[in-house]
Amino acid sequence: MGHYLKQDLTTLAAHSDPILSITLTPDDSIIISASYDGLMRLFDLETSQCLKTLTNSTSHYGTATASTNDVLNFPISKVEISPNGQFILSSSLDGKLRLWNYMENKVYKTYQGWEKGKICEKFNCDVKFITKVKNTPLIVSGSDDSGLLIWDVQLKDIVYRSSPEVVGKDAILGVDVYNHGEVLCCCSRDGVITVLDVNEKYVAKDEDEEEDEIDPREGDDETPTLEHPEKSHQAKAPQEKWFLETIHQYKSGLKLFV
Repeated sequence: MGHYLKQDLTTLAAHSDPILSITLTPDDSIIISASYDGLMRLFDLETSQCLKTLTNSTSHYGTATASTNDVLNFPISKVEISPNGQFILSSSLDGKLRLWNYMENKVYKTYQGWEKGKICEKFNCDVKFITKVKNTPLIVSGSDDSGLLIWDVQLKDIVYRSSPEVVGKDAILGVDVYNHGEVLCCCSRDGVITVLDVNEKYVAKDEDEEEDEIDPREGDDETPTLEHPEKSHQAKAPQEKWFLETIHQYKSGLKLFV
């Protein structure tokens, strides 16, 4: 067989424990890794230099640090970069999602599960951004036992939770989006893949494109305000049952990760 891949360009000594997730910035200049050691590291792809290490713990809340010997963190299972390349979304096995401004080494917002519960403690559940919607960007995640969950980025409210009839009762492990979230796919532990699309009345048109920016600077977790400058009239994202509509559902008949 032919050699489809050239020799390794470089090898990055990134973490002390298994790496669970990686992502690239939109300009392909930085690779971001997340690991079972509870750390996120940012590497310059051209120089292979570690630019910074992000960690979140009770003693080192939302900081960048060079030494991590004294840091004990929950494993970070997934990491995703925002479409504008300014924010990192991480999912940790303490059951929370966190939105980081990695340039400022700061956690801006922390998202909790249904009824303030845990999102993912047992499984590595995917997270994605949805920007092809009116009014406000959204975050979608799988969960251990709460179905498919969607949050308003700014307000941190859960605006949609799938019913068992839509995606089943088992853990939602994988989530992906098409066209910035106009179509969603998710897969569950019981071997079911569900394809859904956003109800047409909530889809942002081309003229609404400026609404797609992820910009959660106002209302971070260290201040009490959750107001939206220039958007105080903005309606919250839809909470109704038909925000997502099932297109197809595929059943493999095999239970995943028993």
